[in-house]
Amino acid sequence: MGSTLTKNEERLLELLAEHDSLGPVAAASTLGLDKEKVVKLKDGLKARGLITTGKGGSMQLHRAATSAQKKGTETPTGLEPGANKNGKDAKPLTSKPQPQATAWSGTWIAPPERDAAKSKLEADLWDAADQMRANSGLKSSEYSTPVLGLIFLRFAEVRYANAREELEKEGASSRRGSRVDEPAAYHAKGVIYLECTARYGYLLEYPEGGKNKVSLAQAVNEAMRAIERDNPQLSGVLPKTYERFSDPAALKSLLKTISTIPASLEFDAFGRIYEYFLAAFARSEGQKGGEFFTPPSIVRLLTEVIEPFHGRILDPACGSGGMFVQSARFVSEHQGAPGSTLSVFGMEKEEATTALCRMNLAMHGLEGEIKQAISYYEDPHGATGRFDFVLANPPFNVNRVDKERIKDDPRFPFGMPRTDNANYLWIQIFYSSLS
Repeated sequence: MGSTLTKNEERLLELLAEHDSLGPVAAASTLGLDKEKVVKLKDGLKARGLITTGKGGSMQLHRAATSAQKKGTETPTGLEPGANKNGKDAKPLTSKPQPQATAWSGTWIAPPERDAAKSKLEADLWDAADQMRANSGLKSSEYSTPVLGLIFLRFAEVRYANAREELEKEGASSRRGSRVDEPAAYHAKGVIYLECTARYGYLLEYPEGGKNKVSLAQAVNEAMRAIERDNPQLSGVLPKTYERFSDPAALKSLLKTISTIPASLEFDAFGRIYEYFLAAFARSEGQKGGEFFTPPSIVRLLTEVIEPFHGRILDPACGSGGMFVQSARFVSEHQGAPGSTLSVFGMEKEEATTALCRMNLAMHGLEGEIKQAISYYEDPHGATGRFDFVLANPPFNVNRVDKERIKDDPRFPFGMPRTDNANYLWIQIFYSSLS
């Protein structure tokens, strides 16, 4: 138990501390190691009682490790809780249980903690999806948005089916008759309307080789277009690039994998799965992934510090929208109703990431004004003096900003920085946006 751990063993333990359960393929992708190397690490840690393994080789921290951490006794690595061998802060193996979210009428927010079964589901789904990516020949950046789009569609269909059942019951006792085919009836319930060819079940049964000269990829693309047509709030949000799957078998396999998300799963769990995949894709893209995804631990710290109970929130570098989701979760944990107390506004320079953000908000039952814009040069929200909170993790040390374009902008009341660095511009944007 007291034997020294290698650097890679420590990295794997820290990764498992963050994710509760993880398969060898996902761990290898995140750590930048071969799968065979991760399997050897797994076997060594398991032999020392530091981890356990489940179905398919998924890895979890051993409960004894987390118990020791909670009691403040020596951890299995021989380190003091919260410190590494150099005496520096390290990520704890567990965190204190957080209060569960409080539901409110018409929407929901995911609670801060996941149970083991849901964590395993997330890890297994990611393992399967990542394995298919490796076989498809697609880069992670090409694969991420189509996968997240299908997770979104699976979520939308579950909510649609529940709403349709409610409308059928209401129609049976109403003089107006049934409204099961009226998009407005679903929108009134905060639910996305799906016509028959836009439903996940329809695509799941669609022939792998296509039909009537329409391929499976084309059918999925058309389903996404139909959803945007019937639900204007999603216009321009959903991916329509499924023709990138040159092998229809790979797309069919992905549809089958995501269909294993149980329809009985609570709505909050779908949001968690979406967040899990966002984080996993960000890790797989390395430094570039950090441009659209901020680790949840950092986001949670920021929201706990500023306590955004109500009002207008601006994130001028919103990425995939994690700041907004966590702010709403904070309100929910404190017995509030985010949908009625928070208004969220964001800017993001990349078109694809803007769409990810809007999809992320929809997955969590939220709406917001998210604009594609370069925050130095554009102010689509008229931000000066308008917001109660500014919550952001902007890109640091950006250079070559065209100062001539912004020197007279009222959002920069302290003038242009002397150095070719945008950090002070971000500070001024934060300052000038507050009411």
